[in-house]
Amino acid sequence: MARESALIIPIPEVEVMVGALRLQYDAAARPGVPAQVTLLYPFRTAQTAVGEIKTLTDVCASIETFPFSFTGVRRFSATSYLHPDRSETFAQMTRAVLKMWPACKPYGRALLT
Repeated sequence: MARESALIIPIPEVEVMVGALRLQYDAAARPGVPAQVTLLYPFRTAQTAVGEIKTLTDVCASIETFPFSFTGVRRFSATSYLHPDRSETFAQMTRAVLKMWPACKPYGRALLT
C-alpha cells in the first residue's frame, strides 16, 4: 500500500515551544514531520506526489509571503492546534491547491467554506 503525503508549510520557529509535546502526543512528529501548517492532507500517494514537484513549485512560487502569528490554541476532535491570525489566507492557499488537484479532499472530504 502506498503511503500518503501532505502539503505542509514547516514552521521551525515554533518547534522549540511545541516539540516536546509533539513528540509525546503527535505520531507524525516521531518520524520527523516538523511543526507545520497543513494545507492539504491527504494529498497524493508519496510516489505520485514526487511527480507533482514541478507543479507544486510553480503554485508555491505564485504565493506571496506574509507575516502571521499564532494567536490561540484550538481543537479538532482528535487533536489540538495553534490557530494562526491569518487563517483565511491559509484557507485561500488550500483552495488554490484544490483547484490544481480537485480530487484531493482535505481530511477525508471535509469542505472548505
